[in-house]
Amino acid sequence: MDMELEKKLLEQVIQSGDSESSLLEIIDFYKQADVPEKAVPYLIKLFSNAEDVEGAAYRCIGMGAEMEYHEEYEQAIRFYSCGLSRLPKQRTSCTFSTTTWATA
Repeated sequence: MDMELEKKLLEQVIQSGDSESSLLEIIDFYKQADVPEKAVPYLIKLFSNAEDVEGAAYRCIGMGAEMEYHEEYEQAIRFYSCGLSRLPKQRTSCTFSTTTWATA
């Protein structure tokens, strides 16, 4: 892994204020360097900054499934949490409330 390039890309992310293009560059760098776990925080930032709330939520959930497939359960939980925390503009799914059931 090219440490100089990584340092340059990280500085670019900071200077740009987490712009989409700089986040995509650092994510791509980690993907090519075969260290996807280092890309996770930047993926979450990218999804958090997205204007398309539903699209970002679906991408987060998809990444959670991908991480689960690779048995990266901690990252899977982070992505699922990221996706499920997005509030949709239009609700097309059911919401379940927590109910306590008493047994006799």
